[in-house]
Amino acid sequence: MTEVQKPTIERVQTAEELNDAFNRGLVELYQAVFADPPYEEKFTPEEVKSFFELYFLQGVLMLAKENTQNVIGFSASIPLVLEAEIAKIAENFGIDLEAVWYFADLGVAHEYRRQKIAQVLVQTLIAETPADTLIMRTSENNIASQRVNQGVGFEIIEGMEQFVDQQRQDGTVQSDRRIFLQKQK
Repeated sequence: MTEVQKPTIERVQTAEELNDAFNRGLVELYQAVFADPPYEEKFTPEEVKSFFELYFLQGVLMLAKENTQNVIGFSASIPLVLEAEIAKIAENFGIDLEAVWYFADLGVAHEYRRQKIAQVLVQTLIAETPADTLIMRTSENNIASQRVNQGVGFEIIEGMEQFVDQQRQDGTVQSDRRIFLQKQK
């Protein structure tokens, strides 16, 4: 049996590193991750690039790479105030918008799942995020995401929810319920 090399986890520090990640499949990885159930969402390359540019410029962007080359995973956080719709929901739950960051994204390539890469991405992101509290949102049907995040200390915020309309792989726009979790460092 061949020993699998552990991926490296790196924070994107420069625009060159971000462009290199785009060239090494970051956009296609994001599209593939969110094309899978339970989301089955469809994003244009331009949308995906704009997400990652925001994460890089305003927040924390972590990448998992195989052999320091191919991008196989990502996680990102940004100040909660930059996500206006989510900030409004959080404010109604008494969350201090200036002190909390939003754990915006997490994904691992399908063939690398169940190897604890997501868990390491989350733990590293938490350590790199300059806030004591993070909130995140996930589909109520995304049990894998809930399991990973609860495994590192996130707790469900009872009653905090959002219905998200998004284009699906079949071209239709559908709504699904997202729940929120919170972690204190």
